[in-house]
Amino acid sequence: NAYREQRRVHGDGHLTRSKMEGLLNILNSKRPPASFLQCLLALEVLVCVALIFKDDLYIFDWDAYMEQVAAVFQDGQLDYTKIKGDTGPLVYPAGHVLLFGILYYITGWDHRTFTTIDVTQREGIPGYEHRNVLPLGRLRLIQFLYLCLYIFLLSLLLHLYRRGRTIPVKAYFLLSLSRRVHSIFVLGFFNDCWAMSFLYLSVYFMLQDSWMVGCVWFSLAVSIKMNVLLFAPGLLVLLLQRYPPRQVVLCLTICASIQIALASPFLLVNPLGYLSKAFDLGRVFLLEWSVNWKFLPETIFQSKAFACLLLSCHVLVICCFAKARWWRKDRFAEAGNQTMRTRNLSAEHILSVLFESNFIGIVFARSLHYQFLVWYFHTLPFLLWSVDIRGVYRLLWIVVVEVVWNIHHSTPWSALCLQAAHALLLYFLWTRRKPTGAHLE
Repeated sequence: NAYREQRRVHGDGHLTRSKMEGLLNILNSKRPPASFLQCLLALEVLVCVALIFKDDLYIFDWDAYMEQVAAVFQDGQLDYTKIKGDTGPLVYPAGHVLLFGILYYITGWDHRTFTTIDVTQREGIPGYEHRNVLPLGRLRLIQFLYLCLYIFLLSLLLHLYRRGRTIPVKAYFLLSLSRRVHSIFVLGFFNDCWAMSFLYLSVYFMLQDSWMVGCVWFSLAVSIKMNVLLFAPGLLVLLLQRYPPRQVVLCLTICASIQIALASPFLLVNPLGYLSKAFDLGRVFLLEWSVNWKFLPETIFQSKAFACLLLSCHVLVICCFAKARWWRKDRFAEAGNQTMRTRNLSAEHILSVLFESNFIGIVFARSLHYQFLVWYFHTLPFLLWSVDIRGVYRLLWIVVVEVVWNIHHSTPWSALCLQAAHALLLYFLWTRRKPTGAHLE
């Protein structure tokens, strides 16, 4: 009756305007309805399924993962310096070996005869002479496993953003913008996908004020791939703001204990060999695969001086952000108060510190490869909406980044554009008007 009365008094045009205003209010709100999130997840499932059946696999590392874990679980090799595959040595921590060892047995993978490389592409690749079986059924199973992992990761991110209340509903669509990210999961089978899923799960528990559980999952993420350590400076600041020193030491001990427990079989055989391979901070990369420094001469890119310069800049900028943005001087007395430390840190503050800490590491990374986009892509909407720029520039920035990451192989100009975009966002994060102090709920 009310609907008919409105139509009689105001006409259909008024109702149309009301519906549009209601839709705009939802899109501009920072608390998306549950039905919207469910629809977004359903759309993501459809996109991933379409990619699975439409596009070819471009698996770079799965064969190497399977060879390396087979050397551990079948051949009993526990010396990290001797665990190798046809594409190179094992360079990931012990959690990676355990995780992909489980996948090795779940999928029934035969590393001697199975391959992910099509017969037309494997000619001339050393070590592939006897691998002539392309197990399509198993590959499809792995793809749907990674699809489930992607939906799990996205569900965590939607919850984090909903708790953070920083970006409007319309910005949630940016989480689904990247074709490269979709393909990294369902076409690439990289360990980065597992590491970042565990990382976001740890952040989920931190937002619930379950910091010890969060530290457990954080350490598990580090044990898969050490890029997660880029979040560590921010995590340390948050722990110091949330707890007194004794509890901070307990949380750090939990993280270290998990690393030692997972790596103990390898540490007992060759501890230095394990540390030098699993956490190789001096690793030299090939300029050919670099997405961010392709404009540099190879001699500079691979030099120790350049690596030291990047590390120094990374540490300097982290210290500046920690002192001026994450924990200002006027907050030290407040955060040092025992009573204040019993209160929860706000979700917005936790996400800001962790995401900025990771992004600073990305800016000064010695090299970024194509699968590394998942290290930070899903944090970009949060970072972009935390700075004072117009919405059209936010969209333009993220489109530029996505286009650059989809250029294969990267060019000097694409790498220069990416680094310029990174530097610009870092500048806006530093100069934004509202610093993040030790905000409490």
